[in-house]
Amino acid sequence: MKFLFLLISLFSIFALASLTPRPTPDDLGGLYKFDLLTPTGDIIFRNSLIWESQQIDNLSYPRPLKCALNVTKVLSLSHLNYSGESVGALLQSVVNGQGRYIKLPKEKYGIIEKLNSFLYNGNIPVGTVVGGCLYSDCFSGQQGQRHAALVAEIGSDGVLYVIHNNWYRPNNEGGVWKPFMVSKYFLNLGLIRQWMPTPWLKLIKDQNTGKIIDVISMMPRIDDLDPFQYNVSLVVPKEIHDEIINGKGRSTSGASSFKPNSINTNDFGIESYNSDIFDIDDIDAL
Repeated sequence: MKFLFLLISLFSIFALASLTPRPTPDDLGGLYKFDLLTPTGDIIFRNSLIWESQQIDNLSYPRPLKCALNVTKVLSLSHLNYSGESVGALLQSVVNGQGRYIKLPKEKYGIIEKLNSFLYNGNIPVGTVVGGCLYSDCFSGQQGQRHAALVAEIGSDGVLYVIHNNWYRPNNEGGVWKPFMVSKYFLNLGLIRQWMPTPWLKLIKDQNTGKIIDVISMMPRIDDLDPFQYNVSLVVPKEIHDEIINGKGRSTSGASSFKPNSINTNDFGIESYNSDIFDIDDIDAL
């Protein structure tokens, strides 16, 4: 067992040379599209992208039951003192810090009403903590019945993405590779979780008022983040909420270099949006 851990560690060290973060220019809004970005959300998003490449060098993180720990890591990198080893503890930590808590209903019109009434004109700020729970009380329940994520960018398809310790892989689909699964690169290293973005919701808005008029779940297979299947809560950290109240939130149109519409699963099980990150020769050697 120790030899296997050493071997995986060695692979991860060699992999670091080919794992590079997505670009983080001075102005994120020139490259990425956001509905509502604040200075704190900007920092969280940057560290989320950096963690995409660094997670593989921290082998205790791309593991089951570590979703809250990964979100905690990104918040810590962003110098925010919120933490929790479980989803409930993480949500409670942000709530205790005077974060704005919103629990979504499971039916469509209730979700629409809640987002329009309790958030910011129907916009979900970047850096919002998302918790999906099997039970209605997201602050209780057993590990493995909850999942945590952070709200990220808008893809070129107009879909709102979350970034999280993704568990979706071929054995969830009878061995079939599909987009937005844990990459085969990670799986070949024995890592069955991966910090990465996946589609979440498509929010259809009225062109005149900006209010949400429809909401579509874009990745129901990742059921523990799907508000139509699980009990999903949102917590906006106080720092982000205060920035919005003080007029420091903005939307960006971005160039949307992240183009999920073009994703195809190749023979290595690596999605095309990040295929430039991975060295295919290294994969062949595994």
